[in-house]
Amino acid sequence: MTLIRNAFLILLSLHLLAILFHVSMLSAATKPLLMPFLIGLVWQKSRSFKGNELLLSALLFSWLGDILLMFSGEMYFLAGLGAFLVAQLVYIRLFSKTATFELIRALPFLAYMGLVLGGPLHGTLPEPLQVPIYFYMGAIISMGIMAALRLGQLPGYDFVLVGAILFILSDSFIALNKFSTPIPYSGIWVMLTYGLAQFFIVWGCLKENKEAINA
Repeated sequence: MTLIRNAFLILLSLHLLAILFHVSMLSAATKPLLMPFLIGLVWQKSRSFKGNELLLSALLFSWLGDILLMFSGEMYFLAGLGAFLVAQLVYIRLFSKTATFELIRALPFLAYMGLVLGGPLHGTLPEPLQVPIYFYMGAIISMGIMAALRLGQLPGYDFVLVGAILFILSDSFIALNKFSTPIPYSGIWVMLTYGLAQFFIVWGCLKENKEAINA
């Protein structure tokens, strides 16, 4: 398990270096490998993990979104957004299985959504994209809330919660850089938070299966 984990982190680091030094061919080659690697990790290590199909489905749609967003144009952006929307809905379903309702855990996520929509993104979104982007933001915030509402005593709770928060930050970087104020090294920040987000979510879910995490 340690070898597979380290190999993924090396791959992510290689991708980030490719972005930093503008090695476009290497960046394009490594990005589509990130999710398949995690899919293989889950498939290999979690055969007895309850909810395995949902986790694999979320990673599969994330992989599809990764590929679609490699192309330019509004059509590919919306298609990629749609793929990630499905991934968020699957994560919501997965996390809801162990969720309990405590409003106080949801408040920080709702406040963050209001802060972003009422602040830097207010009035900056193109009209044709407003509805899909608002819908997606609602979905990813709901995903974060569901991650926070999971039973705190679960062994992978902290990993999954950190992963969900990083996922929200990654998409925030994309939205702010694309529609508001350009962010220096935005590509690195987006992929760093996104790669770690998916890794922590997978690692946290696998951690709830001791047999898988110790293999």
